[in-house]
Amino acid sequence: LPPLMRGMMSPSLDDFNEGIRQIIDDIHGVSRKPVIGPAPPAVREQTDTGYSPAATAIARLFVERTQNATYFDPMVSIQAIGEATDLSEDDVTDALYELNGMVEEHYGSIIPQPELYVAFDKHFKDWDPAADALTVAADLMNGTAPEHDPEDIAARFGWQPRRLNPAIAYLMNRKLIEYVTVLAMGPWVAIRLSKSDATRRFVKSRQ
Repeated sequence: LPPLMRGMMSPSLDDFNEGIRQIIDDIHGVSRKPVIGPAPPAVREQTDTGYSPAATAIARLFVERTQNATYFDPMVSIQAIGEATDLSEDDVTDALYELNGMVEEHYGSIIPQPELYVAFDKHFKDWDPAADALTVAADLMNGTAPEHDPEDIAARFGWQPRRLNPAIAYLMNRKLIEYVTVLAMGPWVAIRLSKSDATRRFVKSRQ
């Protein structure tokens, strides 16, 4: 060490036995740092989503808590998000900024948008909304009715709204189908779906 630091780093021998013990520990590289506690969930349960561990932890929170993956389902306060994920307020703020477009803030609560489930369901559920969207689009193209009811589509595939809604949201948000929405749509993100030229091109491009 430089001369000026030698005195700072030299152990005190006021307690000879303790001083000798510290010298031996330093020689053998024994850390003086206390044992750290368990890692927070955001670090402990990492999944490679392409987003930061903090953003992934928040997205997973919504994926696990939602009932139908619709708008306002669920609404979680920023404080509750921090408590559930063990993230600091700054980390929550930065993660929500990273999830921009998939969540919205409303009077201190965070509202997930259906696109969040489009992006994250494939990491935490047994389905991939993008693949399901292709299945739905092909079903629309093969059908003879001009409009399709999501409940009928769900019945044909044996899916619950929780699975079908992200697939519909994938198609809606990319303007691959025509759709109708109203204020009260029950468990669905849209009440009527219909095919368009974009639907046909989408299906053909995936064949």
